[in-house]
Amino acid sequence: MNAKSLMVIIFMLCSVPFDAPAENGIFEIASDRFLAGSNAIQDKEGVDDLFMFGETVHSEKNITGSAHMFGRKVVSKGGIGRDAYLAGMDVTQQGKVSGDLTVSGISVQVGEVVGDLRAAGEKVILSGTISGYALIAGDEVEFDAQVKG
Repeated sequence: MNAKSLMVIIFMLCSVPFDAPAENGIFEIASDRFLAGSNAIQDKEGVDDLFMFGETVHSEKNITGSAHMFGRKVVSKGGIGRDAYLAGMDVTQQGKVSGDLTVSGISVQVGEVVGDLRAAGEKVILSGTISGYALIAGDEVEFDAQVKG
């Protein structure tokens, strides 16, 4: 997929009204999944790359590729096989991220990250081991984890 095709898909997803049900904003290409809606929930097995936009976005299942999740409230419970990019007002990453994690929000909670962590927020809480480096910017930062990098 080239950059122009990806931009068209992102534009299509961003044009879905936020008051539309999540099932009206689902688009799939092979095993990549694109969701948009007021309350978008990713609960499908076998997803490679995940793209989510909405008021509240939840990823409940493991994905094998990368995750791109943006919304007011973002929750990632399943594991992520590669890199993850999460942004919102209230962001929670609970599942293991096997690659790098880039996250920003007012309130940010981070679980286990095998790669590097880049986090920014008013309040950032680390609760899982970070195997790579951690670059953190926040007014209040809590460590209940080990940073090995």
